[in-house]
Amino acid sequence: MSKTLPRDYTVEEMDQGLGMNFHPSDGTSLAALSFSSELNVFFSLRVWSTDPKPHISDGRVHKQGNAYPRHWMYDPFTGSDLVTHNDDYCGCCGGEW
Repeated sequence: MSKTLPRDYTVEEMDQGLGMNFHPSDGTSLAALSFSSELNVFFSLRVWSTDPKPHISDGRVHKQGNAYPRHWMYDPFTGSDLVTHNDDYCGCCGGEW
């Protein structure tokens, strides 16, 4: 069983991380990131980092109850790892649940 979105999201709202606590690409707290509205991506607040984080959205509108986008590695609300132990597959041992 996959995780589902708690609300509707436009592409822009999802890329802005509206209502989210963590970046789904690496689990970084959004409070530790800076959002560029010009590029619609997050950057690390570390001065030496100029590489943007990947877009949170997959370029599509998502409705409440839709499964999380497939490219998300971390739950944006809890920060939990979605790849190592998700509901359908165990990435650490390769087994299915």
